[in-house]
Amino acid sequence: MVLAGVIVLAVFGSSSIDGLRSIGSPGRWAALVVLAGIGVVALVAVVRGSQGMPLRLPDLRPYWLILILLGLMLVSAAWSVDAAFTVKRAVSFGLVVAATGALGIVAAARPALLGRLLAAIPTAAVLVCCAGIAFLIVDPASANQAGISGSLGRFRGIGENPNTVPILCAIALPLAARACLGGPRARRLVAALATLLLYGQIVYSGARGAFLGGLVGLLVSTLLWPTSWRRRAVVAVAVLAAYVGLFAVAYKAGGGIGQSAAPAPAVAGPVAAAVTAQSRFHRRVATVGTPPPASVPTIPPLPLSPAFTGPLEEELGRGGTSGRSLLG
Repeated sequence: MVLAGVIVLAVFGSSSIDGLRSIGSPGRWAALVVLAGIGVVALVAVVRGSQGMPLRLPDLRPYWLILILLGLMLVSAAWSVDAAFTVKRAVSFGLVVAATGALGIVAAARPALLGRLLAAIPTAAVLVCCAGIAFLIVDPASANQAGISGSLGRFRGIGENPNTVPILCAIALPLAARACLGGPRARRLVAALATLLLYGQIVYSGARGAFLGGLVGLLVSTLLWPTSWRRRAVVAVAVLAAYVGLFAVAYKAGGGIGQSAAPAPAVAGPVAAAVTAQSRFHRRVATVGTPPPASVPTIPPLPLSPAFTGPLEEELGRGGTSGRSLLG
């Protein structure tokens, strides 16, 4: 549950809701420290409990690459514009490495723990989706990002933008779908409902990258299923057909992916007008020989003192160019 809490607080820390962001910004780092501490303690307990027996360790080569990246992050503080900020990011990344590395080694030595760790990811994603639905009911205008230039808005829930939560859903979708294949009936039913909720969040938000990522994750998870190749192929085709078929139904019913909610007029109108005016201005300025719009004030040349312009004009004049013509 600590891992699920870290994920939820991470989403809160980047939320568009000020209240959630004020909770998640400090809370995610505290939860991450706790998770790293639990991982280290669990690793020590596993090492002591082995009683000299060799541990079942995962492939440690990726960990060396991660440690090299962490060292590069720390060294880059020497030439960073904001060294303190770089060190903070390196420390936070180090906590993630410590937590995931320790828990990964523990899960390899204790396979029963692996299922709990993997279940925490879809659990956190479902909680975030439910919070987004509740926010949609309470404040529909804020739960949807307003569209511009006549386009409809996109659902973002409690995320910072419409792509924040769907990324988490795309990661959790294969794990939730995998839980539908085994276990008690009640557990499979809950996993199926969670899968539909995660899929609905991806489609309703219009996140195309998350949509493709979720499909790839489902297909890869299906092909890695420990069964015959024929059965894998049949299930993969069924997953692809269901994934695309449900999307087609949602597309027809909702008018297209990413067009789930009407824009808020109070926001969409001024924003659309500003964007349209800005694009027209840049098109006119970028045209060769076209003067800027009349509404844009012309900045007069700055008056320069003769003490400055005299030597400069003389220097430019030596090169065969009139300094006075360049200075106006």
